[in-house]
Amino acid sequence: MLRVDIQRVLEQAGIEVFTSGPRVSKGNINVHCPWCGREDEKGHMGINITTGYWGCLRNPQHCGRRLQRLLVVLIGCSWDAASSLIQEGLLLPDGFDHWLEGLHREQVLATEDEELIPLDMPQKFRVISEHGIRGRFFSYLVARGFRNNDIIPLCDQYDLRCCLTGRFRHRLVIPIYLNKELIAWTARAIGDAEIRYLSHPKGSAIKQTLFNYDSLLSGGRRLYITEGPFDAIKVDFYSKPYDVRATCIFGQAIGAKQVGQLMELTRRYDEIHILLDSDAMTTALHLQERISLLHPKVTWLPPKIKDPGDLSRRSIINMAV
Repeated sequence: MLRVDIQRVLEQAGIEVFTSGPRVSKGNINVHCPWCGREDEKGHMGINITTGYWGCLRNPQHCGRRLQRLLVVLIGCSWDAASSLIQEGLLLPDGFDHWLEGLHREQVLATEDEELIPLDMPQKFRVISEHGIRGRFFSYLVARGFRNNDIIPLCDQYDLRCCLTGRFRHRLVIPIYLNKELIAWTARAIGDAEIRYLSHPKGSAIKQTLFNYDSLLSGGRRLYITEGPFDAIKVDFYSKPYDVRATCIFGQAIGAKQVGQLMELTRRYDEIHILLDSDAMTTALHLQERISLLHPKVTWLPPKIKDPGDLSRRSIINMAV
């Protein structure tokens, strides 16, 4: 039996809750099915307030017995936070507010209400060249395992830039687009640096989208989910000719909007695979559980390979075919 007042939790998280109507069964409350998305305008997802079991009247595959799965998607919190909420039985409004504040501090609550303002590409973010002072970035990509002849097509495909001055100096810049508009960027140091990646000052914007999402909408046979953008770029670039693509979630935690985008992509790909660093086995299995309704598989890296970005071109092609 649930210790948590699920109706109050959802309402205070801003989720529309239906307590009566032709689709609401006795002992249940209903919400809009997050997996059906815009197709569900009338609240077809039923939740039993006693057991926490849930299921969609539109699609019988959208169901489960673990309330954590539903809370992760509806509220945009981590699996651990959802489990804590249910176990601790936070019934009071102030208790829930305190819980939400904790999520903000831990940076596990997706910034659903943050306005994504299109950005202009800074002039100091220059096109990468093989020669001159910008040649160091060309050489860095070669050192990362890309062939010389691939560097310019690679930079064109992902709009990779370089920066020589300012806060992002000596960094390779990876722009992040959504709906064909620049919303953020992250910059990788090409030399020794205490912080490998620096992001646009409003860095939380990157958790509102999957890397290269616009391009991924074309679909394919398989989609790999990686942790970082370089992992995704390496795998995506060399596997794309084989109808296999890759993206990243910019870290080990996945945001609610990223989950929603993955739901859309599952309709366009035959398989979804999680491909994380070799030392992130627990994280990979945890992520697999959190998006289990998407039926993801976990792909393990070959021995002695630390992360997907270290894979050779031949290894990536062998994975793809």
